[in-house]
Amino acid sequence: MATSTDLVNVETDKSGRWVKTAGHWQFQPADGGRWDGSEFRSPWKPEPDDGDFWGQWVYDCEARVLTHRRTGYEVPLSAVNSADQMKDWIAQILEKHWPDPDIDSLVLALDDLIGLRSL
Repeated sequence: MATSTDLVNVETDKSGRWVKTAGHWQFQPADGGRWDGSEFRSPWKPEPDDGDFWGQWVYDCEARVLTHRRTGYEVPLSAVNSADQMKDWIAQILEKHWPDPDIDSLVLALDDLIGLRSL
């Protein structure tokens, strides 16, 4: 499993590296500054690996499923093909008694795995 990868963004000439931190990828600029994403229109990002996690959500690459570690609740990515379907999954999870910090992690996972803007 890779832990970092070098990157030069051709759109901005901004260089840095993607680093896997706490189970998911984050971009760290070479100049040591912070990156908020505004300088990039579509940065390349490494593909998530089997077992990557976002908070309590773990990715099963073969099954294309996100599983909540504490509860075993599963979100099959094949069932998230539109913005409405994504909202339905988020609404279902919000109805549970355990989602408070976990909903943020789910949204980050869905963005990394299927891209929120692509729906």
